[in-house]
Amino acid sequence: MKCANCGGNYKTSELICPYCNTENAIGRMWKAQRTEAELQYEAARKEAGKKASPYIIDRVLSRIMFSLIIVGAIVLLCAMLYFLGKDIYISSYQKFNKDKIEKQLDQYYQNSDFEGMEAYMDKYDLFFSEETYYEYRQVVIMYRDYQSYLEQKYKLLCMTATELDEDTHYFELDMAVGNSASICRAEFGIYDEVHERNQALWKQYTDEIMVFWKATLGLTQEEIDWLLSEDNFYGEFDDEQLKTIIDRRAWLNE
Repeated sequence: MKCANCGGNYKTSELICPYCNTENAIGRMWKAQRTEAELQYEAARKEAGKKASPYIIDRVLSRIMFSLIIVGAIVLLCAMLYFLGKDIYISSYQKFNKDKIEKQLDQYYQNSDFEGMEAYMDKYDLFFSEETYYEYRQVVIMYRDYQSYLEQKYKLLCMTATELDEDTHYFELDMAVGNSASICRAEFGIYDEVHERNQALWKQYTDEIMVFWKATLGLTQEEIDWLLSEDNFYGEFDDEQLKTIIDRRAWLNE
């Protein structure tokens, strides 16, 4: 504001002119009003504290939310550091322990411990390693398909004639035929050719599957040829063909 006495400019909140010391009535009025407002605010704050006003509750909740956000950020950072450290460790392990890895995988192979081999390869991310490990990857996939085939096969064989009249039998038969056909067709992911080292095990699996197809399910040679045909892209039967096999009930002694 401008001083009425000397014309100097100063803040309205000043009590006197800083240039000529003339009293500022507006400033004194502002101070009195401010003092009264502060007293009212303090009284209201104390009263609100006694009643746990929404304002206080909101402040408490805000601080809790802020704390949770900080904790969440720390947890996320720790998780990122963990996975980053894990990737670095696995990469280093693959790089500097090639001989050890090969020896361990070979030991699993010789012991026919394909479940242990799969767990080991998962642990050190060997399925996606830059190294080949071709025969080990393939035998794990082949073993996994074979175990899935056996599981569905035994479920199917344990069904009674009454249970076969229900819809559930289609799933077991479809899975048993589908997984066994994948093995016979050597469909092991990207490995469309059986590795020399896996030939003996693959033949053992396919021989057993052929017995299941012919003696147990009573498949005709035409049906077998269809399963293995290149024209049958997925290597499976449709619902009508599955129903034909179920109705045949070749494995039931009725």
